[in-house]
Amino acid sequence: MELLRTQATREVQRGKRPEVLWVDDVTRSQGNTVIAVRQLTEIYPEGVTLKKLAETIGVTPAAASVMVDLLVKKKMLKRTRSKSDRRSVLIRLAPETARLFEISEQSLRRSVMSLLDRLGPEMLHDWQRILVRAAAALREIVEPPEPLEAPEGSLDDPEKSADAAE
Repeated sequence: MELLRTQATREVQRGKRPEVLWVDDVTRSQGNTVIAVRQLTEIYPEGVTLKKLAETIGVTPAAASVMVDLLVKKKMLKRTRSKSDRRSVLIRLAPETARLFEISEQSLRRSVMSLLDRLGPEMLHDWQRILVRAAAALREIVEPPEPLEAPEGSLDDPEKSADAAE
């Protein structure tokens, strides 16, 4: 996957306009915010609210606002007024950011198609199945499920444990 990402990044670098300096100066947090906006605007084509973006990236609306301000200054994102609610401000990708995402996605599509040609559809399907299972297993390792609360009255109940200790 890292090879695919590197190839796509190279193509974005080649396809960027000279005045677009931010491509070389984006932190992981800024990149993740831009990716979140990209994904959310697929669901909300008009744009995404600051509140929804903050919920998605797991920060406060104030922190999301600071990040969006920075990314608007870098001309990666833009703010627009909602057509349906003029009081609402929506966040979208700036046109150049959207264009660079398209370059990246085209690169990834070409790479996957080349893999399909070289490996064949059956092997590619097996590879996809393995990657999906590996990603699920990694999520379980990185994000273990919340522990279940002990039923009331069990020895795991702190009040009952204190009573039993006396």
